[in-house]
Amino acid sequence: MDIRAVIFDLDQTLIESLAEGLRRIRTLCAMHDIPFTNVSRTQLLNLWGAPAMTLLTQGLGVSEKTADVIHQAWQRYDEHILPSVIPNAHRALSWLRRNGIINCLLTSRHRDNALTVLDRHDLLPEFAFVSTIDDTEHHKPDPRTFEYILGKLQEERGISPNQCFYVGDTIADIVAGCSAGIATLAVMTGQFMHLPNLKNAVVGIGLDLANVIPSVAELPYEVESRHSGMLPLSTDALGY
Repeated sequence: MDIRAVIFDLDQTLIESLAEGLRRIRTLCAMHDIPFTNVSRTQLLNLWGAPAMTLLTQGLGVSEKTADVIHQAWQRYDEHILPSVIPNAHRALSWLRRNGIINCLLTSRHRDNALTVLDRHDLLPEFAFVSTIDDTEHHKPDPRTFEYILGKLQEERGISPNQCFYVGDTIADIVAGCSAGIATLAVMTGQFMHLPNLKNAVVGIGLDLANVIPSVAELPYEVESRHSGMLPLSTDALGY
């Protein structure tokens, strides 16, 4: 495979937002007298990766007005107290970029919020293109979610879907990537880590278990082993 671009999900793929996100939602629910139960937690976990308003209205069973209040407060929370970066994500992104592979981001966050988080973590320079909820009316698992980012890659870099990898952490991510005809990898740092039966879930969505990796830190090794040509910089330079 001639790998020329990698498209990344953000939350729980590059940013550790799940555990801290659930804690922040619980805190905000307490502040607004919204019940937060084990059922709420399970529903939020199952919906993780969906657009925030969908996550909150369906996960908490609240109105769109209430969900918007929670969402705005949650965004302010994230901007002032940043979630941490997945270990060695910086190094993996840098290795790909230095090998001439285009890094792209596809997230269900709004653009201002996503760019703020990336910038404050010094991740923004690693990405050539960023696609957010502001760029498309479609949401994962709909494969049309990729139209904006794939259009950018084709128009500006001459890169086609069969030259891309997509990396995500939820079932919706994987279904969307595979349905869009993109080679897709699942990382075990998000929803996949919480599945009661990983093998059945992976087989159920048509993903080969060989395409499930521990974290984004392992991505350079996957790219090096699957890329059909020579790469200027080997994984020996990663140092972990």
